[in-house]
Amino acid sequence: MKDILVIKLGALGDCFRTYCMLANNVSPSVSVLFLTNPTISKYVPPRENIRIKGLRIMSSNISIIYKIKELFILVRLITRFKYVFLLHPSKFFVKVFSFFAWQAFKTRLYSLTRSTPSQFESYISNQVHWLMPEIILLNKLNNTLSNTIINYSLHSKSAINLSTRKSINQGKSKFKIVIFPSTGNYIQKTSNRDISPDSLFQLTSRLTQISGNVHITAVARSKIYHNQFIELINSNDFTNDQFTNHLLGLTEEGLLNIIQSSDLIICVDSFPMYLSLSYSKNIIIISGPTNPSHFVDNLRQSNLKIFSPEENTCRHCYSTSDGGNSPMYKCSNPTCMSERDYSLIAQEAMKILSNN
Repeated sequence: MKDILVIKLGALGDCFRTYCMLANNVSPSVSVLFLTNPTISKYVPPRENIRIKGLRIMSSNISIIYKIKELFILVRLITRFKYVFLLHPSKFFVKVFSFFAWQAFKTRLYSLTRSTPSQFESYISNQVHWLMPEIILLNKLNNTLSNTIINYSLHSKSAINLSTRKSINQGKSKFKIVIFPSTGNYIQKTSNRDISPDSLFQLTSRLTQISGNVHITAVARSKIYHNQFIELINSNDFTNDQFTNHLLGLTEEGLLNIIQSSDLIICVDSFPMYLSLSYSKNIIIISGPTNPSHFVDNLRQSNLKIFSPEENTCRHCYSTSDGGNSPMYKCSNPTCMSERDYSLIAQEAMKILSNN
C-alpha cells in the first residue's frame, strides 16, 4: 500500500492553501496523493513526493453519472493507501462512500469536519476532528511531517517558490498595483466579499490622484462587473493611461505573470490572495464578512496589511461552522464592504510602495 491520501475538495483558495501546507511540511520521504480541485495543477509545480489528481465531485455543473464515476474512483484510491485524510469541506455522499471503503478495507481514515461530529461521522473514521488546523491532523502520524510548526508557510522566507518563472518587468518606471476586487474571479459568480464597481472606481481614482507614478490593473472574471465599471469610467474624468482593465478575466499564465511582476496586490479574501501570499508579495487585504486571519496562520507579516471594518459596525459574520447557512450568503446590503474609507486604503498603498 502507498503512504498518504489527502482529500480536499473545497474552494480553489482553500485547496491551494492546503497544497502549500503539504509542500512546506510533509517529509520528502513520504509520498502523498492530493485529491483536490483540478484547477490547482495549473498554478503549482510538480513535486517528487506530492502528486495531484483532480476530482470535480463538488462541482455543480457536472452530471450525476460523472459524479458516481468519480466516487468509485475515490473509493478505489482509498483502498490503496495506508492513511487517508478527509479534510473539510466534504459533501455527505463523499463521506458515505469513504465509509464503505474504510469498512471494507480497514484503511486508516482521519476526518476533519466543519461542525460538531455527528454519530455517523464518528463511525466513518478512526478519528474525527472538529476544525483543528490541518497540519495538526496530519502530524498525528509519526515522521509524516518534517516541520511541526503550525504554519502554512505561504509567505515566510523559507516558503517554496511556487513557480519556476522569473519575474518580468525589470527596469519598470512605474509602480505596478494589481487589484483583485472580486471572489468571482475563480470561485463563484458574485459574493458579498466583493469590492463593488463603485468602490473600485473610488480606489483607483484616489490612487491615480495621489501619484502619477503608478499603474493599476484590475482583474476579475465577470462581464456584469466589467460593464458597470466601464459605465463609471465613461461618465467620469478618469486617467486611462494609468489603468489596465482585465475585469473580463485572464489566462492562468497571465494571472501568474501579473502577480509576479506586481509591486503591490490589493485584494479581497479569495484565491488570488493565497496565490499572492505564496509569492511573498506586498499585499493589502480588504476584509468584510470573513476574517482572513482565521484561515491563514501567522498573517501579521511586514509585507501584509489587513483592512477590516470598524469594530462597532457589521463585520466578520461568516463562521466556518455555519457553512452555506452563514449570514454572509443572505446579506443583500454588505455595508462591511461598501461603507469603507477607500481613500485611506489608497494612502496606505502609497506608503507601502514608498518604503519599497
